[in-house]
Amino acid sequence: MPCLRGRDIQIKDVSYLRWTDNADTMVVTFAELLQGVQSGQARRQYRAHQGNQ
Repeated sequence: MPCLRGRDIQIKDVSYLRWTDNADTMVVTFAELLQGVQSGQARRQYRAHQGNQ
């Protein structure tokens, strides 16, 4: 489990949406909770292929 400043982080409610276009794009949304905290911060990442990566 990852940690931040000595506190464990839990990843919850992961969802992703992918569509095939010129960039083969994916949007990933998830909640990040620190240990001992009831609510967390929502995160969203946008990803796209570049060449073979």
